[in-house]
Amino acid sequence: RSQCSKMISNAGLEFSFSVPEVIPAFTLSWKDSRDIYLLVKEAVNNAIKHATAKKISVHFEMNGHLIIHVKDDGIGFSEDELQRQGNGLLNYKKRVESLKGKYALTSSKGNGTELLFEIPLAG
Repeated sequence: RSQCSKMISNAGLEFSFSVPEVIPAFTLSWKDSRDIYLLVKEAVNNAIKHATAKKISVHFEMNGHLIIHVKDDGIGFSEDELQRQGNGLLNYKKRVESLKGKYALTSSKGNGTELLFEIPLAG
């Protein structure tokens, strides 16, 4: 949370962040923890750099899976632009696959972008 907050406030943007009140006990390897951290950091950084957003939100849910929503209210992009994206989407794909999870990206011109990461948790 503090890393995201620092990045977003340095960019002069509004920020919301939430985690569940009750977090179930689970253990992640160092590599998995790092991959999750890098997924969120890259998603936030991309929103800061490219979205022309006023607000970025990061929300976590847990229900047997770790679900992470990263959403901005920026300019969004079209399906054609999505096909021309650089390494960012490849990085998401590689990291999520190494975590045995999945992700979805939703964006459209003028409506911002939302990334949803879903990572299975072992209890």
